[in-house]
Amino acid sequence: MKGERQLEQLAQWIVKQRHKLLITFVVLTLIALVARQYVGTNYELSHYLASDMDSVNALDIMKDEFGLPTSVRAMVNNKTLSEAAELKKQIAKIDGVEHIVWLDDVTDIYQPMYMMPEKAIDEYYRDGHALFYIYFTESDFSEKTGSAIREIENVIGDDAYVFGTASSSQDVVGATESSVASLTFLFIPILMIILLWSTTSWIEPILFLITLGVAILLNGGTNLLLGKVSFITQSMSTALQLAISMDYSIFLLHRFAQEREEGHTVELSMKNAISKSFGSILASSITTVAGFMALLLMKFKIGTDMGLVFAKGISFSLITTLFLLPALTILFSKLIDKTHHKSLIPSFKGLGKVIYKLRYVSFAIVLIVAAPAFLGQQANTFAYGGSSISEEVGSKSYIAKQAIESVYEPFNPVILMIPSGEPVKERELMNQISDLPEVDSIQSLGTMVDDKLPMEILPDSVRKSFASADYHRMIIGLNTPEEGDITFGAIEKIKNLSNAMFSEKAALAGTSVSLYDIKQVASTDNLTVNLVAIMAVATIIFFTFRSKLLPFLLVLTIESAVFLNMSIPYFTGYKMSFIGMLVVSSLQLGATIDYAILMTSRYLERRLDFAPKESMIMAVDDAGGSVLTSGVVLTVAGYAIAMTSSVQTISEMGELIGRGAFLSIIMVFMLLPALLVIFDKFYIKRQLKRGGISHEQKND
Repeated sequence: MKGERQLEQLAQWIVKQRHKLLITFVVLTLIALVARQYVGTNYELSHYLASDMDSVNALDIMKDEFGLPTSVRAMVNNKTLSEAAELKKQIAKIDGVEHIVWLDDVTDIYQPMYMMPEKAIDEYYRDGHALFYIYFTESDFSEKTGSAIREIENVIGDDAYVFGTASSSQDVVGATESSVASLTFLFIPILMIILLWSTTSWIEPILFLITLGVAILLNGGTNLLLGKVSFITQSMSTALQLAISMDYSIFLLHRFAQEREEGHTVELSMKNAISKSFGSILASSITTVAGFMALLLMKFKIGTDMGLVFAKGISFSLITTLFLLPALTILFSKLIDKTHHKSLIPSFKGLGKVIYKLRYVSFAIVLIVAAPAFLGQQANTFAYGGSSISEEVGSKSYIAKQAIESVYEPFNPVILMIPSGEPVKERELMNQISDLPEVDSIQSLGTMVDDKLPMEILPDSVRKSFASADYHRMIIGLNTPEEGDITFGAIEKIKNLSNAMFSEKAALAGTSVSLYDIKQVASTDNLTVNLVAIMAVATIIFFTFRSKLLPFLLVLTIESAVFLNMSIPYFTGYKMSFIGMLVVSSLQLGATIDYAILMTSRYLERRLDFAPKESMIMAVDDAGGSVLTSGVVLTVAGYAIAMTSSVQTISEMGELIGRGAFLSIIMVFMLLPALLVIFDKFYIKRQLKRGGISHEQKND
């Protein structure tokens, strides 16, 4: 009773202080608009590896000793040796280019070609196709590197191609920025149509969008506290925050409409609506936040990035729903009344009757499907990259990659740093690495100049690129993709050889090395995140319903949908992103468990007065509209992300979210009502006693 009085007092305060609350939100929104302009975007997944990982330590060493250069390969066609040499001079002058390696660095290109080393020609000049290795002064994603790449493309002309980590990374920057705008233009109109269909006033959808728009801006502004957010988080946060938290506004305004129908004043109706919907809104938001907060336990810290931003976004949506939406609703109450229309949502009673008849069939089907789905999602194979769009057919990076690799072998550079001052060991190690079948080339002091020459007389460009006071550097060109068993096997071989030669004082860096380390933490992250999310959500459900069985039934319903969703890539032979697996598993549970909670709440309310059959049919009818609306919004949001992003990982995550929401809708409609009826006698007695009615009276 004390809690109810406190809720009524809070609701009364919100209604009474609505004008001050409106002004407060206006001020906070303006501040957030300014703050979000200073939030950076992080495109480097390696940034989120734990500081004790080998690849992170290697990057630190390279940064201190050599800087953090990045590279591309540029191939120009139909050029003579002298024409290619002239292009090289022009490229070397471009601001942002550290150095460029080509045939003239290893041999005299003005001597007859038959006198040149065959290996050097094969590596740098094949049939009129000159291949440059270009290294930059700044990282893959910097504006300076992007500007340098654009200038290189202008210098080499149309009959030429540029591809490498730097160029594909710059494409990710452009794709991320354009996808956010495309997603907004696609999703918002569809969302408006869904809301107009599911509400009873033409003005209510606008109030929803204003309320959640403020929450999104507040979330974006407070990201300044994090400094930077990942490009994956940035691409998805707006649409997901809108889709997941739309329920809260719908719950509140539905209650408000019911109170108005009973003849109460606008202020009293809103006060009662806040009091009566507060519990369901809070429970829905807390379960979603719990699912996101589980991501904070990932060793791969992109989970912390996404978990904090998404959980913070849901929290702001809760705040604006409870404190801003009431003020807006009262302010526009007359307009809401004038634009009232009949509900367009159909009755679900017929569906409820069908579900009741098929309850045992539904339960049996899920039992049959659940086992292979569970095993299938565990047997998935994963991609650990995620920042590259080079595999997106038709993209500029894809075309350049295919063109270069039609003439030259794939080039996947990894950088090995070894202690300086031991030239004999360095030469022996270089020979051992060169003999590996996965290695096509090595660029080092020994390949660029005679390693017997004194360091002092070496060209500055060579010395700065390959030698420091404490380390010498080798750039090893693998002929393998960025990731995969063959690539990771090569990484292990190089590590073993270098550690044996230099007593584990060597350091190995590169995209493939970072992905190798990411793979090492992925399996433990998957288990940890899923278990914590399930336990957290189950605990919240337990305290909501005060039942030991209901948390199991509700989690079983949604997890069945999760297993089905995650097993589809396995059964279709698709290699999925491990980030998608980790994030979407907990996201689907946290976001769609709300549907199960709502259906269960309506069933328990009806069971106070009706038998199980009637209660189930009524519960499906009562909750059907809200569940379908929320589920369709999240489904559309997911597929909108998939359609508008050309970044493979983001597009894939969008598809997983959309498909997962759709499967959750099916499970909540088909499986959960069956479970509630089949297991009714095992949990309902306590629930009915809480309502003041005995089990025996209402279980006939």
